[in-house]
Amino acid sequence: MVDAPKRSVGETITQLVVIAILIAILIGAIIIFRQYVESHNSSNSISTKPTFTFTCCAGFNSNVVYHPGDMVRVAWTPVEDSPGDYPKGIVTLSASLSDSFTSVQLIKSSAISDPSISKGPFIATDRLRVSNRSGISPITSFRIPNDARPGYYDLVTTVSQTDLSTSGASIFVIRRHS
Repeated sequence: MVDAPKRSVGETITQLVVIAILIAILIGAIIIFRQYVESHNSSNSISTKPTFTFTCCAGFNSNVVYHPGDMVRVAWTPVEDSPGDYPKGIVTLSASLSDSFTSVQLIKSSAISDPSISKGPFIATDRLRVSNRSGISPITSFRIPNDARPGYYDLVTTVSQTDLSTSGASIFVIRRHS
């Protein structure tokens, strides 16, 4: 029987270092490959996390008579969409106050004859950006200007996100303090 050649301590340490480096490279490659596969799969799959849109106007009472200087608060209600309908994104909620009108009929006829009335000019507005993955009930608010004239006003609310925008309106009265 022939004896195997003896290795020096230095050669043994060098071989162990080379083996350790090769194992580290192999583990690193596996980790990078796994991350690549997971990111590729997640970008092509439908999300199962819920997304939300919002409706207006919980808590807003159009029968209340407001006054110049009053704060108007608009509470938004989250409405869950089907999972995966929309990718993660930002929803812009806005509430805007029109200029004054002398009658409800004048607001309605103006809106019919000129649909751009819902685009302003506005005397007060508030905008809030929220995630469409958030199920919170956000609130927008604005102060009625102190110089607002008595009359009827249109509160225009808009929910906007990528490729989708919906608007609504509520008519209410502003009177001077007696």
